[in-house]
Amino acid sequence: MIRNVPSEKPVLLKDIINIRENQIISKVLTDSEHIHMTVLAFAENEDVSEEKYPGDTIYYSICGTALITNEDGKVHTLHEGEILLVKKGCLHAVKGQGGIKILQIIVEE
Repeated sequence: MIRNVPSEKPVLLKDIINIRENQIISKVLTDSEHIHMTVLAFAENEDVSEEKYPGDTIYYSICGTALITNEDGKVHTLHEGEILLVKKGCLHAVKGQGGIKILQIIVEE
């Protein structure tokens, strides 16, 4: 099921969600058996500590710079417009440098 995506007219992906002070906001775009798409907005200094997912996870930076730290401690800097794959079951954390908006796509087999 697809939701929270306008069908009347095109909009910019960055305008689907707003950054709110001291919060992480999420908006689900689709949540099916195999594909989960969520837009996330992180306020400055907000982060999601270690997490892992049952499928490969793609992160796309809509605006701002995200820091994704893998379980081995390697930090990937994801700039606006860049994309990164985190493999199934890999423990990782997500943090923004300032406020950020990212698209998270989880693909389960």
